[in-house]
Amino acid sequence: MRQLSWSLLLWLCACGTVAGTKPDAQAEADACVAETDMAFCARLGNACESRTSADNCGMQRTVDCGTCAGAMGCVVGTCKMPVCSSFTYTQAALPMFSRAGIEDSIGSATPSGQVILYIMTPDDAVCQSFELVVADETAPGSGTYTQRNVTADFNAKGLYTGQNGHTITADGLTIITNSTDRKRWVSTKRSAINMTDFGAPSTADFDAINGQIATNAGTFSAPVISADGLQFIYLIGNVDTATNGIYSSVRASTTVPFPAGTKMPPPVQDYPFASGMSSDRLALFLFDNYSGRVLTRKSTSLPFTNRNAPAPPPQLAGWQHTPLADCSKVLAMTSPGGCQNEDVILLTRQ
Repeated sequence: MRQLSWSLLLWLCACGTVAGTKPDAQAEADACVAETDMAFCARLGNACESRTSADNCGMQRTVDCGTCAGAMGCVVGTCKMPVCSSFTYTQAALPMFSRAGIEDSIGSATPSGQVILYIMTPDDAVCQSFELVVADETAPGSGTYTQRNVTADFNAKGLYTGQNGHTITADGLTIITNSTDRKRWVSTKRSAINMTDFGAPSTADFDAINGQIATNAGTFSAPVISADGLQFIYLIGNVDTATNGIYSSVRASTTVPFPAGTKMPPPVQDYPFASGMSSDRLALFLFDNYSGRVLTRKSTSLPFTNRNAPAPPPQLAGWQHTPLADCSKVLAMTSPGGCQNEDVILLTRQ
């Protein structure tokens, strides 16, 4: 047998990996020592409850990071101080949304206060004749607004324009409202702030929810969308005692539709409807006989409770409360003497 030349032998050895060895990256991965659960949670920073992420070895892990200490709350897996910690406010009318002797009301607002949905009665109309106005702040923080009436456009699209039927996403672009028969949730989006080019209504995010009343006499009202777009709270009425009530739907991301909601447990059901939610989803504002109550929770995965129990929960002046981002200001409505004196007010935390 002829012997291989040294040059041919070297060429053969260069092809492939020599038996018993591995590429450097794989060898490093095999040599990696996975961090402890405690180290995993600490590296994520203020982690709480169930968290899924890549560990120090690049492997996906799900770890229970426990509860938050002290007054902190768990907001979608991260410990944070609640934005709504106290509920003592002074109140003042918002002049641009409060006309003497004419019914004015709030529909919704962005957490920044940059966009307000204003439900107004025309000057020459009696109460309960509503028009929908989109009010965009002229400059961030200015407190002055350019009002644009979109009633005709919404009517043409078959969308609701009255009270207790609108919420708006945090970017101020998408309005979520009812169909005129109040049987379907729909969304319509404009291209930018200060525009009124709202697009064709879409039910895509709400088909599962809409199916809850598709075959009965139920109607929808009182929508609230969370600042992060992950939780949608709404009211079902006109069915029966077992079905009527306040519902919540939570989705994993804003790229997927909302699942059918579930009825929220007491004490939420002790009140007629929800009107707003804090930007961190740890406080829920509810209507209570033309005033407001606030329920809170320690985690976005837990039900809302009355922190004052057995005494009543915190009470706020006015109703239809819509908290702004840090809860230092809250939009609301007041009516000292009949619907024609109904005005929009601003509560400022003390």
